[in-house]
Amino acid sequence: MKILFSNFGIYKKGGWGRTYMLAKGISDLGYDVTILTSVHSLKFWRWQREQIDKLTVIKIPYCCGQAFIAKGFGFFTLAIRILYSIAHRFDIVHADAGHRPISGIPCRVNRFIWKSKYYTEWWDHFGKEGQYRTKSKLFKLFLGKYELWSEVNDKKSADGVIVLSEYMKRRALNIGIDESKILLLHGGANVEFIKYIDNSNEVRDKYNIPKDHLIFGFIGMTRGDLDDILPFIDAFNCLKGQFKLSWL
Repeated sequence: MKILFSNFGIYKKGGWGRTYMLAKGISDLGYDVTILTSVHSLKFWRWQREQIDKLTVIKIPYCCGQAFIAKGFGFFTLAIRILYSIAHRFDIVHADAGHRPISGIPCRVNRFIWKSKYYTEWWDHFGKEGQYRTKSKLFKLFLGKYELWSEVNDKKSADGVIVLSEYMKRRALNIGIDESKILLLHGGANVEFIKYIDNSNEVRDKYNIPKDHLIFGFIGMTRGDLDDILPFIDAFNCLKGQFKLSWL
């Protein structure tokens, strides 16, 4: 079985890590897996092919507009991705941010041409009550309507939707997606390189973490992630006077 993962951003930046580890895990099961991503290159007329572990990584070039490429936009990069998608047959196509053009559109084109199955991930609430509130006025002016429309339309048009939380699963159900098409797949961890330690007291001693505290851990990709967890921060501040809590 041939599977395509379409990464919305730039090679080894942003959301690359989750998509790479998920694709790698599937390739380790014996499937033929390819990842489409973007990389800065002055040779913008051709893509680059690299074999990493058992994965085939196709790096689509861009020579300018990194801020747009990193968010999943970019006309020239999208055009090359579509050409690649038309020229290669896959059984399954997977977009890690299908509502952004350079992630989702090549997958939907491949489905149209080759009758592949299209699966899209829904990481966060990108709509008006979610991340859209923090977008710049410029983003809302030029891309706002597309963002609001594509977030929902992409999920409704997919053969399956992968969500990261119970909240996003409820949101998918609320827009009419059948539960049989929804898979809840949490973020997970890089278990190949992050080693389990049986005695957590060793770590608490090393980093001066009180042994009688309940520990909350958070890992984010950008400073903007803090805005997304403000409700948790407020709750933590309210409760830390009543309970022994630490947040890392």
